[in-house]
Amino acid sequence: SFAKVYRATYGHRFEVAVKVILDSESSTTFNEKEINFLRRVRHRNVVRFFGSGQRVNTDNNLFIVFEYMDAGSLDSFLEKNIDISWNIRKSLVRDIVEGMVYLHTMSIHRDLKSGNVMLTCLDGVYRAKIADFGMSKRVTPSTSSSTNTNSVEKIDMTTSLLTSQTSSQTDDLVASLLTTQDVGTPEYMAPELIQCRENECNATGYTNKIDVYAFGIMLWEIRERQVPWRNECRGFTYKVFREVLRGNRPKIRLKVAPGEPSNFIDLMTQCWNQ
Repeated sequence: SFAKVYRATYGHRFEVAVKVILDSESSTTFNEKEINFLRRVRHRNVVRFFGSGQRVNTDNNLFIVFEYMDAGSLDSFLEKNIDISWNIRKSLVRDIVEGMVYLHTMSIHRDLKSGNVMLTCLDGVYRAKIADFGMSKRVTPSTSSSTNTNSVEKIDMTTSLLTSQTSSQTDDLVASLLTTQDVGTPEYMAPELIQCRENECNATGYTNKIDVYAFGIMLWEIRERQVPWRNECRGFTYKVFREVLRGNRPKIRLKVAPGEPSNFIDLMTQCWNQ
């Protein structure tokens, strides 16, 4: 479904974002289990959910109320004609990692991309939060999984996210999930998702590694400040799929910029390796 996002005031106290799902008037309510899941999600690097409802006095469309993020989305931020230091970029990467490490204890995002990372800015300090769980696939663990996010302190961590996706505990947590046809955004889709889409299969398992792949593409985007695959594929989805299935990835600029971590390229390629 398509949606419109409005800025509003919640409880006469603070600003929120209201996402109205267009053409949803035929639905009577949201899935209760999904709403309960959103209510449970609480982390400093995940956009907070406040509630949901239906605009009964107007168009009857459903709406969701989220935390308002004053600096917009990461993709819009990267496209601005401003200097973005590597200190800012490293801080945003760390925030994304911590948010995803938390989410992977209970779900797979399935549409992780720069457009679904929202930013806030306070006194010149930018922080990132994961948003938009419209495609998120919930995971019900048999026992609660503990994740040490304190390890996410430096960019040369090879990241807790990578550690998370190789641990047997997390792999067991997500291994039983099934794919659907409407998962992901082409530029960020992992090879296994592309193969499933092209084969029209609905019963092929995948893990949180699809989010790790998407994170790798985002790292390239953060480094280059360009839209992934734009130059090579000119916006054609079939060309993106063809390149990814051939084992290709966006072209890497080998020159390291001032302030760029020396292992940033290595981290990026580890994330998107097949």
